[in-house]
Amino acid sequence: MTVSLLNILYHLSSLVVFFVLLSWITAYAYPVLVRLLAKITPEQSAFSVFVYGLLAPVSALVAILLLSLPQFSSFLVAEHCHGLDCHPHRLQMTGMTLQVITKISVFVGVFIIACTYIARQLYANRSRFNLLNRLAEPTPAAYKVLDSNNPFAWCTGLLQPKIFISRGLFDRLSKDELQLVIAHEQAHARRKDNLRKWLIHWATIVWPKGLRSRIRQDLADITEQVCDQVAMAIQPQNDGGQTLKQALQKCRDVTDKRQFSHNVEHYNCRIKMIDKASQTPGNTDNSGVIWASRLFISAVWLSCVVATVHLGHPLLEWIAT
Repeated sequence: MTVSLLNILYHLSSLVVFFVLLSWITAYAYPVLVRLLAKITPEQSAFSVFVYGLLAPVSALVAILLLSLPQFSSFLVAEHCHGLDCHPHRLQMTGMTLQVITKISVFVGVFIIACTYIARQLYANRSRFNLLNRLAEPTPAAYKVLDSNNPFAWCTGLLQPKIFISRGLFDRLSKDELQLVIAHEQAHARRKDNLRKWLIHWATIVWPKGLRSRIRQDLADITEQVCDQVAMAIQPQNDGGQTLKQALQKCRDVTDKRQFSHNVEHYNCRIKMIDKASQTPGNTDNSGVIWASRLFISAVWLSCVVATVHLGHPLLEWIAT
């Protein structure tokens, strides 16, 4: 194994170590952000949760970049020497022993396994997407129709999402109700919500289980609320909230509660959020809370980068000793 290849693998293993450590740090700070999000709009909350979920991988990448550029990171790293060399330097390995190579191989193996799972998931998702495309009927509108009696509508796909609606939904909803349901799915497609949720799924993969489930569910719930608000705004004069609520109730009532209990919970959750939104004043000045949430996310990110560069340099050199 050449020295240059080993150095590349060493930096890759460093990225894995930083990502895991920073994931736990950001995870345990997440409940603080949640308390701030309760006081701002769903649109702002969704963006904040998304950005916060990406802090660990982004901070790990920035830290590795800074450690590769000692002229920029030397003031963050405690002074130390390698033999007679006491100048600022990049990460160094003191020897190519079997122990060092084994440590690096373990971390790189973890990275390769993760990449393999991601690739398999993308391939499976693409296969399902292509199958739906073949089964669905094209329409002049921006959606396709599936021949199913079950009422459903959903947006699928990451980079180029498509909307699929069942024939059963057409049969059960009025024209106004159907218009709002389609608008909801179109909002998902425009916002690339599937891509956002996919990124957060993998960015929080090593968070503690409870907090990992919480941020993923928070993003999903807030995203639904944002898209519901977009849909309801289409019919402000006809009380779009009540129309959308009726559509959700119809879908919930004909859904098999034993076989699709998750769908029933999803409908109930959205109905509750619509009721809550109708009782919330729309002109509340929350600019202070918005800035507080942004400052908190910025402070966590900056703290992660500084701490990782300062403590990570001696940690990684110790691993490579």
